[in-house]
Amino acid sequence: MEAAKAEGTWPQQPQWIFGQAWDHNIWDVPQVPDRRALDAVTGSFPTALHSTDAHTWWVNSAALEALGLDASTPDPVGGSFDRDTDGQLTGILRESAGRAVDQILASGAAGDLTAQLEHAQRQLWAQGLVGVHDFDGEDVRAGFSSCTRRGG
Repeated sequence: MEAAKAEGTWPQQPQWIFGQAWDHNIWDVPQVPDRRALDAVTGSFPTALHSTDAHTWWVNSAALEALGLDASTPDPVGGSFDRDTDGQLTGILRESAGRAVDQILASGAAGDLTAQLEHAQRQLWAQGLVGVHDFDGEDVRAGFSSCTRRGG
């Protein structure tokens, strides 16, 4: 959480914030996180972080609202929403419960991919990294091609 809070600079005003590779099993206190921890550092920006095992999304309150998910939302077939003792969603979406996040991630709401790649490239260059490998799909390949055409 501290790393996310420290980053604090965005190449553009985000509609959504996406991240990945969290693993509560390796944390000092290995407990499943909840939306309130993300709320504390992301505020009103809908935020979704994919777990390292890629089976679970951790989202904040703004994301739950944007996705139309609340305590009355039933668990989907093949997935589940973690709930607190009051039945409220905690922000943990397991398996097929995360499909709505997957759809947002694949849409324009995720932001300008080329601008995001250019920002990431500048960050990598600043660290001395001059090459990356990605296998995310045709949209990422097209984004990297746009970066090249624009001189990046």
